[in-house]
Amino acid sequence: MGATGSKETRRWPLETMCDHDGGINCMAVSDDQSLLVTGSEDKTARVWAIGTEKTECIGIIRGHTSYVTCLTLNDTYVFTGSADNTIRKWDAISCNCLFTYYGHESRVVRLVCTGEYILSASMDDTAKAWLIDEDDLEMISSDDGSACVQTFKGHAEGVCSLIVVPGEEDEGGLQVGRGDLIITGSFDNTARSWDFQSGKCLRKFEGHTNCVTCLAPDPTTKLLYTGSSDKTVRCWDLETAVCYAILANHQGHVVCVVALGKLLYSGDGNGDVKVWEMKPRDYYATHFQVQRKAFIRPQPLLEDPLYAITQHRNTVNQIILHHGILYTACSDNLTRAFDVQSREMVAVFTGHKIAVTCMAICGSKLYTASTDTTLMVWDLARRSGEERPESSSNSSSSSNSDTGSSGSSDEEASTSNICWCGRMQEEVLYQCNSYQWTHRTLAGAGENFLEWCRTVGVDAV
Repeated sequence: MGATGSKETRRWPLETMCDHDGGINCMAVSDDQSLLVTGSEDKTARVWAIGTEKTECIGIIRGHTSYVTCLTLNDTYVFTGSADNTIRKWDAISCNCLFTYYGHESRVVRLVCTGEYILSASMDDTAKAWLIDEDDLEMISSDDGSACVQTFKGHAEGVCSLIVVPGEEDEGGLQVGRGDLIITGSFDNTARSWDFQSGKCLRKFEGHTNCVTCLAPDPTTKLLYTGSSDKTVRCWDLETAVCYAILANHQGHVVCVVALGKLLYSGDGNGDVKVWEMKPRDYYATHFQVQRKAFIRPQPLLEDPLYAITQHRNTVNQIILHHGILYTACSDNLTRAFDVQSREMVAVFTGHKIAVTCMAICGSKLYTASTDTTLMVWDLARRSGEERPESSSNSSSSSNSDTGSSGSSDEEASTSNICWCGRMQEEVLYQCNSYQWTHRTLAGAGENFLEWCRTVGVDAV
């Protein structure tokens, strides 16, 4: 099946929102699925009402002095991280800034909100934990950094991935602390686990030969999966940091990993999604025990994927599994849907002009955002091949409102492998995850850009 799909698999957007003035880097959805927030290169975040028939921008979050890199929602609050080195807490309804977190010395690249803290990862080589409770924040000043309750310091280079592996649970729900693990991945080619209470590094996961771009715990076992720019995924024992297996079939840098059920999905910069069987911890432990009894130094198993999805033409930036359908957001401008059981591509969402950076599913609608500055809405209930609807737009800008118009073919929409962006070369890897860049977007980078390309195996076009 072709990369762009046949007429029977094409889908067209219900709505196209062109409100942002820069590429969209991130999005998050409220727990009740009534609000969606997008963060952009234009230094703003926008709050969208999605609980009604039409998607409507109900607020603009302004205050950052550089582009928004990441965001998350907690209750009625939005937290945004930025390349201006700060995190901000906002009221989701009024869009007023309630608190500014100072303390990081370089851009903030990941945020995780859980319990009574917000966790952040930064290119200053650290991760931090911050207070979020309104009563706590009223007692302190944002300028002195006292909102930071823990710093996880030990990586030799920037931290680009961050997750929390839950431990014990209180009656009121998850609270970061007792038994919980903070896991970070870094440009120093390692992952580390941290104790929240003390801030001490518990384990160092060494073995990758390039940066650790993504992390996924197996929810049913004490195993950790790490994806890397060295084109491998590794399986680790969380308690001992022993590498049990190497999943080494990728032809490009691994960008995203998702553990679902008994399967692991990993997407890469070559445009492939590999599907792997997640074996139980005892399986690997027995293998290592047999090797030790034979006086053989235990070596990680080399695993092969169950199958691969190869229809993409560029980096796979995000993977979502929803009701038996695997959705992929790709830098070839398209979002695709695959039936997990038949392994067939069942839909191609056509409309974006540049890379699809992030997506979310709420009810029967799919929301996709792109470097082309647009947010698009798709009806998942609509059958493939139905007559193309007139996509409504909230902007009169001719450059964006004609996205997906009948004058542009699917082939045109999927052949652009250059992702336009104004940021410097060292930020490309963990922001948009699009790895083919033109020199003109990197004015002033010069030889440093070429050296960076050689380091991470990126093609400069």
